[in-house]
Amino acid sequence: MKRFYHILALAFAALLLTACPEPGPDGPDIPGGPDESWRNAASKDKLSGITYQLNVYSFADSDGDGWGDIRGITQHLDYLDSLGATALWLSPIHEAMSYHGYNVNDYTSVSSKLGTEADLKDLITKAKNKNIGIYLDFVLNHSGSDNIWFKQAAADPSGIYRNYYLFSDTPGGYDNGGMGTWYPITGGDAGYKGRVHFKVDMNAKTVTVTQSTAAPQSPNTQNPKCWLWYGSVSQHVGLYTTGTNIYEITLDIDTDWGFLVCTSTNWADGTKWGGTGKGVTFGVPFQMNNTTAANITFGGDASYYFASFDKSMPDLNYGPAATAAVSPAFKDLAAAADKWINMGIAGLRLDAVIWIYQNNTADNVTFLKQWYDRCNTTWKANGGPGDFYMVGEAWMDKVEQMAPYYEGLPSNFNFYYWWTLKDRINKGKGDDGADMGSIAYSGTSDDGTKYIFTAKPKETYVLDVQKKDKEEIGLKATWTDADGKTQTRNLTKSGDNWELDLTDIPETATIEVSGTFKNDLRTIQAGEKIENGSVTLYEEYSFGSDLPD
Repeated sequence: MKRFYHILALAFAALLLTACPEPGPDGPDIPGGPDESWRNAASKDKLSGITYQLNVYSFADSDGDGWGDIRGITQHLDYLDSLGATALWLSPIHEAMSYHGYNVNDYTSVSSKLGTEADLKDLITKAKNKNIGIYLDFVLNHSGSDNIWFKQAAADPSGIYRNYYLFSDTPGGYDNGGMGTWYPITGGDAGYKGRVHFKVDMNAKTVTVTQSTAAPQSPNTQNPKCWLWYGSVSQHVGLYTTGTNIYEITLDIDTDWGFLVCTSTNWADGTKWGGTGKGVTFGVPFQMNNTTAANITFGGDASYYFASFDKSMPDLNYGPAATAAVSPAFKDLAAAADKWINMGIAGLRLDAVIWIYQNNTADNVTFLKQWYDRCNTTWKANGGPGDFYMVGEAWMDKVEQMAPYYEGLPSNFNFYYWWTLKDRINKGKGDDGADMGSIAYSGTSDDGTKYIFTAKPKETYVLDVQKKDKEEIGLKATWTDADGKTQTRNLTKSGDNWELDLTDIPETATIEVSGTFKNDLRTIQAGEKIENGSVTLYEEYSFGSDLPD
C-alpha cells in the first residue's frame, strides 16, 4: 500500500474540535513537569489556563490622564473574570525609558505613570479573590541605557557595575548569534574647544593635531580629497592638499566627542578613518585605521557596549552560563524578582530568552534553569502552592529548536503553532488542513535520563498553493534518508491536486517542498511573500495558505 502526501483542501475544523484529548493510549503522560494541578483546582468554574495579556499603559485609565494604569485593571476585574481568565500577563510595569517598558531603568519599582506598589498589591489581592493570578513581564536580556547600573558602568571602567554589561575597547570577534551591534561610549574629556592645526598624512595613515595661534582657515570647497568630521552639528570640512597625500587645515573647533577623518563624503566602506578609542596627544602623530575607526578623542578614551536590539537596551552580562547564578547582575535581578514574588505575583514572562547568551541554546538553557530554580525556591519559601509559573519568549521558527528550552523553563511560547493558528482565525476558516505545529515535550524518565522529542501529526499533510493566475510548473520534495543522504522526488499532478508518493520515506523524516511559478520562475522559499498573497513553507513539513480572492 502506498502512502501519499496529498496537496489538497481538507476539513481542518475537525482538528479544532478534537483539541485537548484526555491522556490515554494515544497520548503519553509526560513525566518530570512542574506541579500545577492547583491552578485548575482554584478555577473550577473557568476554562483551564486562560491567560489574558494586556498592555497596562493602554488597557484602562482610572484617573483620566490619558494613560492606562494598574487601578484601571483592578476596576475591570469583573469583566476579565467574566471572560474566564485565570491569569493576567501585564506588559512591563517598571520604570523605563519608553512607553513599552522593555528598556528598564529600575527593576524594583513600579512606573509612576502606571501607579504605585500599593496599587499593584491591591490588584494582586483582588484578582486572587477571583482565582486570577498576576504575571509580570520581566526583561533579563538587557536593561535600559538610563538604568543607574549602566550609567555608572559607562562612566567608571573600574566601578562595581562595569561587569553587569558587555564592554570592549576593540569590538569584534564576538559571536553575536546573528544579531546585535557594538555602540561607542566615551569616558573622560573627549571633546575640545579651541584653535588647532590638523595634518593628515595618508601615506603613513596618521593625523597630527597641534594647538595653534595662526589665523583659522575656511574649509576647502574646491575638490578636496580629505575631510574632517567633528562637533555636535557634524559636517564634512574639506582640508587643503599640501603634498602627496598630505592634507592640512587650521580651525577653531568646538566638539564634545572628538573627530574623524574621511576620504569620501558618502561614508563608503574603508573611507572613514579613526582610532581604537584612544585620545590624541598634541603634536604627536596619531595612528589611524579604517576598520575599527573609533572616534578620535582629545584625551578621553572610547569603549563600546553591546546591545542585541537597540542602543537604548544594552545587553546584561552574566558571565559563563554555568556560573551565572553567582554573577552580580543575576543576583541583583533575582533580588528584584524576589520582591515581586513575595508581594504575591504568580508568574513571570521572560522576554527574549534566546538572546541572553546570543542564540546559544545550551548556554541559554543552563542559565534559565538556574533562574527558574531561584524563583521557584522563593515562591515555595513564601508559601506558594505547587511550582512557580514561568514562560519564555523562545522565538524560534522550528519546534525542534525550541524544544530544548523546556529543560530550562516549564513553559515556552510556540510561535510555530501560533502563526498558523492566527492565520486560520483571521481568515475564519481552517479547511485547508494546514499543520497546527508540532508539540514539544521534555522531562526526565524514571531512571533519570533526560529526553526531548517532538510529536508530529501523522495524518494527511497539505500544501495549499492556489493557482489563481499563476500556473505551477512543478513541485519537488526533499528529505534526508536513514543513511543521512539527501533524496528528492517530484510531486505528480492528479486532477487539481499534487501528490507525493511517501513509499520508503521514513515517517520521522523532515520533508521540504519547493516549486516554481510559470509567470516569474521564482522558487518558493520558506515564509516567502509573493504577489497577491503568501506561501508559507514550514521546515518540518510544507504547508501554505490561501491566496486572497
